[in-house]
Amino acid sequence: MKQLSNKKKRTHNRNGAGDKLAGKRRKLANAREDALQKASNEIVKKDLSVRIHSCNNCGLEMDRDLNAALNIRERLDLI
Repeated sequence: MKQLSNKKKRTHNRNGAGDKLAGKRRKLANAREDALQKASNEIVKKDLSVRIHSCNNCGLEMDRDLNAALNIRERLDLI
């Protein structure tokens, strides 16, 4: 953003900086969308009749929907 604000208004340099910034924002939005898509695909692949999630590693048991929501929130925080 600073690169854009340092440019003189109505110049080709400012327009180019704006295009670069827009590209970075688009890339970030695509990464977020991709993470959501992957997370939702993992949820859909599981047997939906099972309401309790049991972790094979730590033995934790919790409601499947709550676990899915926590996983999605955690993945979004990483982006």
